[in-house]
Amino acid sequence: MILETLTVHKENAVLFAEIAAPLMNLLGPELVRDLVSLIRETEADDTVQVLVFTSADPDYFISHVDVTRIAPVSGVS
Repeated sequence: MILETLTVHKENAVLFAEIAAPLMNLLGPELVRDLVSLIRETEADDTVQVLVFTSADPDYFISHVDVTRIAPVSGVS
């Protein structure tokens, strides 16, 4: 599995996923895509019992959503 914003390694039944989405681990489309892919793969793997998330950025775990990258909803102002 190739993920742009996550570094993943497995130790026995524990899967570790380090979030590395500069700057500030911003919750943007790339990180969301990778999280969805990781969760789908993990759910399909019966050998994984625990999924642990860590951060590559010592100051942020996950920062706010990048609202500039969200498409506007029709009829909402």
